[in-house]
Amino acid sequence: MTCSAMSQTVKLMYKFRQQCCDLLVTKMQAPTPDEKKTIATTFLNEETAKDEKKYKTYITYYEKCFWTPPGGYSIPTQTPAYQTHDAVVLSFKTLIANVQQNKKHFCKIFPEGISLETSAHALRALLDVSLMIHNHEDDSDEHTVGDFVSRKWEDDQCFAAFVQSCFPSPQSCKEARTALEQRRRLTAWNLAIRYKVKLQPTDNLAKHLIFDENERTLYVFRHVRFLKAHLERSTDESADTGFEESLKK
Repeated sequence: MTCSAMSQTVKLMYKFRQQCCDLLVTKMQAPTPDEKKTIATTFLNEETAKDEKKYKTYITYYEKCFWTPPGGYSIPTQTPAYQTHDAVVLSFKTLIANVQQNKKHFCKIFPEGISLETSAHALRALLDVSLMIHNHEDDSDEHTVGDFVSRKWEDDQCFAAFVQSCFPSPQSCKEARTALEQRRRLTAWNLAIRYKVKLQPTDNLAKHLIFDENERTLYVFRHVRFLKAHLERSTDESADTGFEESLKK
């Protein structure tokens, strides 16, 4: 086959794929300015939502999480899990209103008839944008790096237990506090130049400051505005607040 023929074949295959997507996809429109503010208020905080510059990068990430084929926010099925951005916000509020519910119970909020693939995509996207943690539904995603082990929300597991399992053990937290005492030495320059450590940005909050000894790579959570917003939300919160109660805030 000539190069010209191969090129034409690829173009036809791509066109066919796009036509199939157009037939199978029900689109969710991009968020309006007001919807962006609601999203920022829900997943960041009210103060951040007042300034578009502060939440612009977060909204880009939000869009990425729900984005599939070009042409809009879409789920490859006749019946999407979310038809509006208000539905995304409402599903999160439903989730944290009862942190003792298991996945099987929570997924009943999705429309009947949607595929397991669609509901898994919807749930993962929701956890990505709301708590910045990944639900590793696919076993091929599972891996261990340092103290980090990828987690899957099991059908009969309560939500609070799943979230808690994503983060380091109390012993690991104690070690982290010890390391912070030497934070002046832990500069990006020292790590990269003196200790030959590569800094790897991550969207997964549970992977923050996890060190991969084999690759000499330190994972650093890259959504600074998300961290600042949630620190501001917890300013008046007692350090003794329980894990489940903190989730609701």
